[in-house]
Amino acid sequence: MKKKILTMIGVIVVALVAVGFWLYRNNGPKIPGSDMKYGVSFGITRSNDMKINWKDAYGAVLNDLKPKRLRLIADWPLMETKEGAYDFKDMDYQMQQAASHHVQVVLAVGRRVPGYPECHDPAWLAQYPISKQEELDNRFVTAVVSRYKSNPALNLWQVENEPYFNVFTRFRNLCPVLDTAAFAKEIALVRDLDPAHKIIITDAGEVGTWYGAYRSGDVFGTSTYLYVWNGVLGFIHYPLGPWYFRIKLGLMKLLFGDKPAVVIELQSEPWTPRPLVEVPIDEQLTHFDMAKMNELIGYPYQSGFDTAYLWGAEWWYWMKLNDHPEFWQRAQQVFAGSQ
Repeated sequence: MKKKILTMIGVIVVALVAVGFWLYRNNGPKIPGSDMKYGVSFGITRSNDMKINWKDAYGAVLNDLKPKRLRLIADWPLMETKEGAYDFKDMDYQMQQAASHHVQVVLAVGRRVPGYPECHDPAWLAQYPISKQEELDNRFVTAVVSRYKSNPALNLWQVENEPYFNVFTRFRNLCPVLDTAAFAKEIALVRDLDPAHKIIITDAGEVGTWYGAYRSGDVFGTSTYLYVWNGVLGFIHYPLGPWYFRIKLGLMKLLFGDKPAVVIELQSEPWTPRPLVEVPIDEQLTHFDMAKMNELIGYPYQSGFDTAYLWGAEWWYWMKLNDHPEFWQRAQQVFAGSQ
């Protein structure tokens, strides 16, 4: 009996290795590296965290970096500081500027959007039970989608950010536990409000399972972070190569069918336990330098993706203001060569 069990385990291991090898060989880059498409994320809250003028930074991104693709954030706490009173002026400005610069926008909506602490709730929301919070979230999403669905810059809706990644719910208590039925209704709401634009659903790259996010949207988005800080292990470099992402993406395609997939958040700044503006620049550069940035810029293509959105524009701008323009200049080169 023991021998049969060991034989069965051996067969399973060999089968998994064979499938992994096949996925690796058949999910490699299908296009020349010069055809990579790059975009960038930008957020007002992130700019405020970096203590920079967000309009100056946003203008510099559009006019100096000149990306063709942009991910923007409909940040609920900034847009509904008082319940029922929406303030769209800053989001209007961002979308109008994107349209005038002929930039394609992924607009993230919901209570869980890009940037720490992941769940971005207006202060007044806490007084309500979970069911009421979901109702109010849907009301906010409805207002945003209705307002911007006809904007010529809009390309995709991102509904929530990495909703299936549960670290922020189970271990840090930053987000409510995902209600999959309520999330499905939120996706359906956006589809009903705006059937003309597709929806991207995202998941964490290294430790996300991917299958929930991959099945839920029209487009799948993942993150790529190689140099991170962990409360237990400290600063670490994920011991994973592009092969890991190629196998995961190939497995999703094999199980759930082919669909567009992008790296929606590509690390392009340091990950530190304290806010970056509180960390000396020399210390930041020990954790993330130009060699690491170049490594990550090439990573999506090696992983089987043809589109990637860099994360770190506000930091590049802050570094430029602090006599370190090299990251900003590297980004200029990336976007100048992007399709």
